[in-house]
Amino acid sequence: MIKKLIGVSAFLLISSAASAGLVSYDFTGGPTTFGDPLLFSQDGLDLSVTGTPGVSVDTRWGLGVKSSKRDSYQVDGQGPDETLSFSFLQDVDLVSVIFGNVQYNDDFSLSVDGTLIGSADIPGGNTFDFSAYNFTGNTFDFGVEGRNDDYFIRGITVDTVDVSEAGSLALLGLGLVGLGFSRRKSKA
Repeated sequence: MIKKLIGVSAFLLISSAASAGLVSYDFTGGPTTFGDPLLFSQDGLDLSVTGTPGVSVDTRWGLGVKSSKRDSYQVDGQGPDETLSFSFLQDVDLVSVIFGNVQYNDDFSLSVDGTLIGSADIPGGNTFDFSAYNFTGNTFDFGVEGRNDDYFIRGITVDTVDVSEAGSLALLGLGLVGLGFSRRKSKA
């Protein structure tokens, strides 16, 4: 009985880890789409993207924000500072972001679940690798630092590994093993 319980617990942990993984969204190549929010689904992971201040999002060159008739479609600091918010239905780890139409002096700011993390220069290759930072949350806000910053977001990659879920399954397995031991002991 105990071997069966341990086997079932191990299977649950392995199948949980196997269902998690990297999910990438490409926001380019389609027709211009406006909306607030824009909804995306990739590999069963739903994503809602909104623009602030209450504006439309453009997918022609990547995601951007247009806050007035004279404003470009990029996330920029012309007028009110603009922000793109990426909201997932579950916690994910931010792995990387691909920026588009980047100049040498463009910076971005990042908030995770409403907490400002900081700002950074967008690298020359336009891909910012976040994998070493372990940013976990369900909402990631990308903004600008100043009037001269402007960019599109062409893609985002997240990791759906949910450590708390794997830990919960491990505890459940241990609980089942303990229950098996106590049941066996009471029979004896």
